[in-house]
Amino acid sequence: MFKKLFISKTKLSIFISILILISISAIIFYKAVNYKTVMVEDLLFSSQYYEQFQNEGIVKKIFTTSVYFDKIKYLYRPVFILSFYVDSKISLGKVNVKINHITSLLLHLLCVLIFFCFLVNHCNFKIYLALLGALFFSINIFSVWSAVWLCGRCDLLLFLFAFSSFIFFIKANETDNNSRKIFFLLIHFILFFAAVLSKETAVVLPFVCLIFAYIKGYKIKFSYLFYVIIYFAYFLMYSNDVNFIKQFMGLFNKDTLYMICDYLSAPFYLSKPKIVPAYNFLTILKGLSVMIFFFVVIMKSKEKKLMLFYILFAILFFLPTLLAKRIAFQGNRMYFPMACIIISLLYMIDEFCKNDLKKIKTKVCTMFLIIFIIINSICVNNAMKFAYDDDSAINTISNEYMEDFKNRDKILKVAFFLADYYSIYGYSKQANIIRNKFFILKSAYKTNSKEHKK
Repeated sequence: MFKKLFISKTKLSIFISILILISISAIIFYKAVNYKTVMVEDLLFSSQYYEQFQNEGIVKKIFTTSVYFDKIKYLYRPVFILSFYVDSKISLGKVNVKINHITSLLLHLLCVLIFFCFLVNHCNFKIYLALLGALFFSINIFSVWSAVWLCGRCDLLLFLFAFSSFIFFIKANETDNNSRKIFFLLIHFILFFAAVLSKETAVVLPFVCLIFAYIKGYKIKFSYLFYVIIYFAYFLMYSNDVNFIKQFMGLFNKDTLYMICDYLSAPFYLSKPKIVPAYNFLTILKGLSVMIFFFVVIMKSKEKKLMLFYILFAILFFLPTLLAKRIAFQGNRMYFPMACIIISLLYMIDEFCKNDLKKIKTKVCTMFLIIFIIINSICVNNAMKFAYDDDSAINTISNEYMEDFKNRDKILKVAFFLADYYSIYGYSKQANIIRNKFFILKSAYKTNSKEHKK
């Protein structure tokens, strides 16, 4: 029975797996439907933008201005903002954060299902392994930041369009029908353009596709020059209201290595993700341990080319994160890269279990993954608390301030940075509440320090 349902690839096994994915994901994330907003970005996307959505020229404005409209000309993500415009139409132009959260959760679920189908159809993993891999992708710390934090929706859209574009690239190169080939390539280019308009990270996708074409032996077609046309159109649209140079000012800042190691250790629970991350030698050691593990296992693997490709896929989609200094932990930035890391991890497990005649290795790996996913679900449930309401993130930061003695100065800077951010967008009341709260905490800390010295 188990073999028929979860090893053999049948319509029934795929249908049951999809039901399991939907059910478990819904159970884990259902609470987020009633959540409010997290910090100033969510307030902007769920309230102030609604007022502007009533203007007649709003769609034109979305595609001709930066993500924050006229306030901070830093990012250009019109499809991301357009998704909130659609939310506003669904809620009849009223502020309805529940609609915003439902949309984000549905997008996350769609990404999970696309990922599962990719694991089955294009990686050829057994159903049970693809199901466990998709569950790992659905339920981890990075998915929380993407699915629950409204501002993290840009990474859901990035995954939806970029990963789908990659799938159609494969389809176009693996079909012998010329008309289907042209049709699939057209969809590939359209989805790629939608991806870069969702988040600038997608500019690396053509490089990923061409590297994959080389590995698989696909012919490099003249039609791929269409990438240049898309880049040119995107550059014109982007530079209309945002300065490219500012995007590169923070490239490879002093915290880069800490940032990379923190993001790598967090999904495997080698470190506890904090909104204001603690940078120290232990952070680097944990991150490097993950890197070394993957490198050693991959180099001994028969599928090293594909495994290295998906690690490279992850790296290329993570690199744009280094273009700006990270003020706080933003797990959504690893949403797409994490999917690629999971694919490489599944190749490791699949190869490890293939020669197991008695299936002992298979059972051990399966149980390990199931236990890990259960631990994930518990940790995800705890992590979701940072997004419960308008004050929960600030409360989490204040708790970190009281607990983390070594990084208090840094945490204080982040808190006041957020307060200034609220002020810029006209939320003076919230800004003053944050400032007063941390002035009190700072005073209490100084008083306790003096008494401790005495």
